[in-house]
Amino acid sequence: MLGRRQPVLEKGNQIYVLEDWIKQFIGNVLTAREEMRREHETELKQSEAIHQAILEAALDPIITIDRKGKIIEFNSTAEKVFGYRRDDVIGILFPSLIIRAEDNRQFLQMMKRFESDAHSEDLEVRSEMVGLRGDGTQFPVEVAIKSIQLPLKEVFTAYVRDISSRKRAEEMITSLAKFPTESPNPILRVNRPGVIIYANPASAPLLSYWEDR
Repeated sequence: MLGRRQPVLEKGNQIYVLEDWIKQFIGNVLTAREEMRREHETELKQSEAIHQAILEAALDPIITIDRKGKIIEFNSTAEKVFGYRRDDVIGILFPSLIIRAEDNRQFLQMMKRFESDAHSEDLEVRSEMVGLRGDGTQFPVEVAIKSIQLPLKEVFTAYVRDISSRKRAEEMITSLAKFPTESPNPILRVNRPGVIIYANPASAPLLSYWEDR
């Protein structure tokens, strides 16, 4: 018991012997508790160090907030992307600092999802918004929020990804898709046998000419 040699009852006045045994037993319990506490603290510190290392190594901004949206942690990537020092943003509301004012309501709606979901610890809410840097420049971002259940409170981790490249690619695809329709020149698409499967509006005179021949 307790990983220690147990006190042995010796001969003599049994009341004194029992008192001595109880004192030894209590001492063993207190020693074991202290060792367990130190071991737990060591494991907790190691866990926190690993968690902090992961946060700092992340390629995307990771911002930890409380239920009211106040920033309680700000990784180094967030510092670089948004142009703020960690110590300067702790306690500031996430929506007022990180996203444009027009998206504040959208952010609040995301947070309300966790209030209505019975399994909020398994929930991840995503939405596209416009990020706001410290110098006032704006850029498109995808914000993913996930709940973290701590022993005494619930916090939320917001992963903020810059989607500028993705948006540019989407705009290019849309532009290319519109090009045949808007082009003043005839554009035709034919399949392998040579049958026309698409003709833009500018092709109408050409098609009419072919039909008349």
